[in-house]
Formats: sequence, C-alpha cells, structure tokens
Amino acid sequence: TDPFGPGEGLFTKEFYGSCFKALHDDGIMVNQHESPFYDEDAAAMQRSHKRIVESFPISKVYQAHIPTYPSGHWLFGFASKKYHPTNDYNGTKWSMLGLKTRYYNTRLHTGAFALPCYVEELLKDVTTNLNIMNNKMKELEQIQLIKNRSYTACIAEAHKLFFSNLKTIIQKTWIYSLLTAIALALFAFFHIDISTTDYQGEVPYGYFASIIIALSAIIVLFARIMALADGKKMKYNITRCGKISVFYIILLLINIVGVGLIYYKLSGGTMSINNLQSTQKVFALSSGLFILLNIIAIPVSYISYKYIFEAGNKLHKIFFKGYITGIRHFGLLFLTWLIVSIIIVSCCILASMPAIIILLAKGLSAFGETFNGDPSGLPAYFNILTFATFTFTSFICIYINVFSALVYLLVYGSIEAREKGREDFIKRQI
Repeated sequence: TDPFGPGEGLFTKEFYGSCFKALHDDGIMVNQHESPFYDEDAAAMQRSHKRIVESFPISKVYQAHIPTYPSGHWLFGFASKKYHPTNDYNGTKWSMLGLKTRYYNTRLHTGAFALPCYVEELLKDVTTNLNIMNNKMKELEQIQLIKNRSYTACIAEAHKLFFSNLKTIIQKTWIYSLLTAIALALFAFFHIDISTTDYQGEVPYGYFASIIIALSAIIVLFARIMALADGKKMKYNITRCGKISVFYIILLLINIVGVGLIYYKLSGGTMSINNLQSTQKVFALSSGLFILLNIIAIPVSYISYKYIFEAGNKLHKIFFKGYITGIRHFGLLFLTWLIVSIIIVSCCILASMPAIIILLAKGLSAFGETFNGDPSGLPAYFNILTFATFTFTSFICIYINVFSALVYLLVYGSIEAREKGREDFIKRQI
C-alpha cells in the first residue's frame, strides 16, 4: 500500500515496533520500500528505512523490477531479529527442495541485495544521519516527528517525551540552563534596582549589558535544546536560533512601537486620572491590539522550526510560503498556543512565587521609605537573597518552557505531515 492516506499507519515507527514485538526470534518482516528513482518516492523510502533500522537489529534492502509501478525500479525491505538475508542464506537447501519457479533462483536471491550506487548512497545518508542522531540523543526516547497529530495529541506526546526523558534533558542542558538563569537573574536584579532607585533619567550601562547577556544566553540554551532534537552541531543551531531570535526581536519592536503610537494617539499624549473611563478604554483598546498582533504572528512559530530543522532553507525565502502554510493550519497553531500559554504561564507563576514574595517585600519597603520616611526593614543580605531566588526560579521556569519547545516541535511535524498528505492528494487528483 502507499505511505499516505489509509495506509499511512503502516509506515510508522509504532507499526514497525509492533511487528518486532509480534515476531518470534526467527521471524522476518518484508515490506515494500517505494522507488528510489523519483525524489519524492526516494524520500518516502528513506523515511521507511530509517524507522525500520530504528526497530530491527538487521535491516536490509533488495530490489525487483515491477513494470506497472512508477519507474519500474522498486525496493523492498528485509528486517529480522537474527537472520541476515545473504550471510545466513543457504542456497543448497533451497535447491534440494526441487521447487520449480518462474522468477526466483539462488543467484537472483543474492543479486537482489546488490544495489546500484545511487541507492546505496540514499541508504547511507539515512544510516549516517541516524548514527549522528543516536550519538547525540541515544539516551532520549525516539519519536516519530513527521506525523499528523491534533493539538491535544501534540501536547500529550510532548508531556510523555518530556517526563520520560527529563533526567537526560537536564544532564545534557543543566550548565546552559544555569548560566541562562544567572543571566536572567542579573537582568531582573538591575530592573528592580532601576524601578526602585531614582537615577535622574540616566539608565546604568549594566542594565543594557544584562539585556544583551540574557538574550545571548537564551539563544545558546535554545540552540542546545534544538541540538538534542535535530542532531546537528551547536554552531549550526546557534546560527539558526540567533537569526530567528533577531527576527522575533524585530517583530516585537514593531509590535511595541505600533501599539505605543496608537496608545499615544488615542490618549492625546496625556492620561488623566480625572478622565479614568477614557483612560481605561484606551488601555483596553491598546491591549487588545497587542494581543491581536501576537495572534497574527502565531504562524511564525512554524516558520522558526522549519528553518531550524531543514538545513537547506533560507529564512527570507521560506517566510512568505511558510506563513501561508501556517495560516492554512492556523486552528492547530492557535489552539496549541492558547492551551500551552495557559499551562506555561500558570506553572511559571507557581514556580516564581518565591521571587514574587521578594518583589513584594522590596516594593513595600521602597514605598515606606519614599512616602512615609520609614527606614528600610530589609536585611543586609537581601540583595544576595534576591539574586539567588531569581536564579532558582528562572532555572525552574526554563525547564517548564522546554516542554513548550517540545510541543511546538511536534506541531511542526504535524503540519509537515498534513502538507505532505495534501500534496499527494493534489497529485492524485491531477
């Protein structure tokens, strides 16, 4: 059957894994492997071979001529727990059976596994990439990325993947997470200091430095997480994640400036306590616009993962087409964004309670000093306590957001699977 439509489930890693479990130790699985001749069929062949190699210790490919199939050159897969199709083959025993056949013979059996060089290269690419992935992710549970999932299935699968591999994820990323948490704590420390101290309009250079350090740390951390998923080198992921981050910063600045200008225009440049109702309307309208602009930007999350995972892509070349694709699957992206945002924000608020308490203490102390002339009731070690608390809560929140990254990774895979099915359907119609 074909690897799309009703038969798509017969080409998944889960299906091949079930076959492995169902077979006895001497069992053999044979499957159709598509054609290596046309690019799309060759890609389907590579996907199937990769999933079988992941499931069976012995996985080989042989060929036959099928004139009624596209190109006439067709491949089949041979998978087994113990038998090698040529090393363990006994042609003498077959000849002793005395069976008369019109096609099969012992020479053909051995020759069928002798593949053309271009086919060997295609299979070599799969095994090489799989070895790279296993070297970087060998402790992590392998999942089928390109698979049609609903938003609830993406969240559930990410939940399973996250908690079943949490120990390994922390082992692989804890140093990056700790440095990022320290950078975020440094930024928070400067931000609190500016909010509670009168610098007479001059912002300390350390504040701007803390922003740059925090953004750089976040980029490197995200690149490390992506390296666990795509198996590519850190340099590649840092470059791609850096470009994506710059793109997001530009979008954010456009968003803030646009909303700020509208806010300023509607308010007439001043906000008066005497006209509280008008002030509330302007604030509500500006906030609504900010949320709307963020919703419009949701398809960019799909573009981000597509750019990171597909090495040949250029960001400026895939943006428009990727955005249209994101719009086409906006329901999946929006519902995922909505549910995941609620989960992440709720969990981060709970994890940040120690930091929130610190902020309240700092704010009340500053209020008392400024308006009541009270002495500061904060202990001498309060700044150290603040920094340590923000580092700890940031560290926890980072791993909460790793779950979010896994969810959007699976959403990207789901959209890719749907797009592949859509293209195949259009071709069949033509």
